[in-house]
Amino acid sequence: MRKSVHIDETLKHFGISDEEAFLKTHLMTPNNSAFFRKELGVDMSIRLMDRPCTKDVRKVRIIIDYDADFPVMVHRIIVQ
Repeated sequence: MRKSVHIDETLKHFGISDEEAFLKTHLMTPNNSAFFRKELGVDMSIRLMDRPCTKDVRKVRIIIDYDADFPVMVHRIIVQ
């Protein structure tokens, strides 16, 4: 059963200001399930953290705020 978490509570948990969250970003808060960890690349990112990325396909910033003990993640895509 997924715990419902209000966006304000989620942003506060991860220390994200309203300005940082909503200014020129695409923001979503998927639930912290195996499906989204796989689909958003969280599991792969954790496994490959020490390997440098060799190809820069697009100039975007993708930020995933993740806490294994929190019911949702924050996934941000910032177009530069």
